Amino acid sequence: MADIGRVERILDLMMEERLTRFDIWTEARVDDLVRGEYLLEKFKRVGLQYISLGIESPNASTLKWLKKGLRPPTVERAISILNRYQIRMHGHLILGHLTEAEEDILRYPEYAREVGLKEPIFMVMTPYPGTEIFNEYEKQGAIISKDWDLYNNFGVTISPQGISRTRLMELHAYCWGKFYLGRVFRKQGTVLGAFLELLFRLYLAVFLSQEEAKEEGTAEELVMEFLLAVLKVNIVGTDRIEILGFSDSSAGVQFSASKIARAD
Repeated sequence: MADIGRVERILDLMMEERLTRFDIWTEARVDDLVRGEYLLEKFKRVGLQYISLGIESPNASTLKWLKKGLRPPTVERAISILNRYQIRMHGHLILGHLTEAEEDILRYPEYAREVGLKEPIFMVMTPYPGTEIFNEYEKQGAIISKDWDLYNNFGVTISPQGISRTRLMELHAYCWGKFYLGRVFRKQGTVLGAFLELLFRLYLAVFLSQEEAKEEGTAEELVMEFLLAVLKVNIVGTDRIEILGFSDSSAGVQFSASKIARAD
């Protein structure tokens, strides 16, 4: 949508030729979408279903550091516009910026809810070779792997702000679990169904993207971090876990204390 006039002309031609039976999924810059808001009704008429937005981070300082011209108010306005037009969106949020500590990452899921995102995609910073970002991470000694199979926006190749590879993977799992509990419960209708879908999302987002997730002990740690994001748990002795319960007001989800035996 960078050339608004050209995009509008294409949309007009599509409608003139009755080329409207499409399911369109596209990507857009946040600022371009705000500038081109008046085109969204035409986009819907030709079949626009989904837009992916690069939101990057909730923090203004990080957005300034990334030099993409984004500001939180513009991001929030773009999300509001798409919700108003009832156009589904994926908002891409990136974990592992050099400007952010672990505490900043932990608030990503809540930020996504606050601004009205329904389908955030939590990704891990991938500093591709040849880019300014790569040079910055390398200068800071934050690149810990050059296994190019992991350079896929989900694999962990960095250690920013002293956050270890394993801990960044755990934080990645936490964000997925923390945000999607309510949504999958509403979809599945049962606690068991919700947990199965949550674990499947963890598998797709984390386990398939990096070899280290398959190492002994790491998978167990990631699943525990994922569950800690949605449950209040207490380790009872050496052989039991007490589930104190969870509550998600957005989904009307609650259940009370129970105990399960540990598998070890």
